[in-house]
Amino acid sequence: MEVRWYVLYGNHSIVIEVRPGGHMFYWLFYTKDGDVPSCADRPLIIWLQGGPGSASTSYGNLAEVGPIDLDSRMRDSTWVKHFNVLFIDQPLGTGFSYLEEHTKFPENNRELGSDLVSFMKGFYGRHRAFQKVPLHIFGQSYGAKVAAEFALQLQDGQNRGQICFQLISVNLVSPWISPLHSVMSWGRILLRIGAVDEQMYKKIHAASLQVAHLMRRNLWSDASNQMFIVQRLIAAQRIGLYNFMDRSEESTELREAQIMNGPVRIALNLSDNLQFEGSSNFVFDRLSNDFMKPALTTGKII
Repeated sequence: MEVRWYVLYGNHSIVIEVRPGGHMFYWLFYTKDGDVPSCADRPLIIWLQGGPGSASTSYGNLAEVGPIDLDSRMRDSTWVKHFNVLFIDQPLGTGFSYLEEHTKFPENNRELGSDLVSFMKGFYGRHRAFQKVPLHIFGQSYGAKVAAEFALQLQDGQNRGQICFQLISVNLVSPWISPLHSVMSWGRILLRIGAVDEQMYKKIHAASLQVAHLMRRNLWSDASNQMFIVQRLIAAQRIGLYNFMDRSEESTELREAQIMNGPVRIALNLSDNLQFEGSSNFVFDRLSNDFMKPALTTGKII
């Protein structure tokens, strides 16, 4: 992996303290649109990865929409060509974001939104030119659930005169805002496309009904664990959970961690004491009681 690729694009990264002991890392890529005199003449996109516990700066950036891919090659098509893109490692404990000892981990969506609003206050304090730039928030999967709450709290902060910004849109990408609808659809879709037979469909459907049963009893953490049982049934058929056409079973987590703790750390001049957590199980565990709770009301409000 060559360090030089990660410094070719104008970018900025730093850790912002969002509350005592809680430090949130971001990686900002300035637009490469040559038709504008300043990056402040193009909108700002915020990308929030899902999980919870998956890092925006690695998966969202390197594996999805950033200017450089997992093979350290420049992408022909990237949002950075036309927009400023801000990847935020959230929740705290994800990616290069971290908490000091004895600092409380966020345990629900409201706390996640609060940390992000605090982050944006610090971000706009460091990048004042972006306060007047059109803002678009993108959240993927669980990140979409967070994005909805974040936008709601951000708007409330502006109404109170606590923060100034120009929010234009909130974009929910494959949103995890109605988990039960998502889980109940998996088996049916796989049966219709011929990825599983009738017998396997019945097993998936029965396991999915158990998720619904636990949710009706407000046993949210148990429902999260049961959801993983459904996923394991599907994965055992060598069906990709993100792409049912992908049967390679290849995980990018190890490659992401190697890149982030290696060439990216060097390029961004980060301390060796800052360890990258690309997919934090601990973060997920702390949010497992909130994971299966729907956020449809929040989505409708925004």
